[in-house]
Amino acid sequence: MRLELVCFGGELAIGDNTFINYGTNISATQRVRIGRNCTIGQYPFIMDNHYRPAEDHAAVDVPGPVEIEDDVSIGARVTVLPGAHIGRGAVIGAHSVVKGTIPPSTLAASAPARVLRQLPVPTAERAPS
Repeated sequence: MRLELVCFGGELAIGDNTFINYGTNISATQRVRIGRNCTIGQYPFIMDNHYRPAEDHAAVDVPGPVEIEDDVSIGARVTVLPGAHIGRGAVIGAHSVVKGTIPPSTLAASAPARVLRQLPVPTAERAPS
């Protein structure tokens, strides 16, 4: 299976040690940034632009940069929409649609994705006592 990584004059940045599974489609017309140590499941769509707004198919859509911070896990067949921001250590459940902001260290799922619960913060991130 192939990956589709497409930039139309935009920036696509993928951090070290990030695993991208087969069938992934990432499209950047402005900016898509994926942090370090992330895992991305099969067949997701990650895009910073809809290309044509629903209201006027002749117009060009305004892109919204996508930010996926470090240590994020994205399940199979997730769609990440323009302007989405997924916080560090978040987990996105399979078949979810992410728009807006998902806070760090949370489990989010559904369409649209919503926070289901807080996850423990990894030991390395905890403040010293």
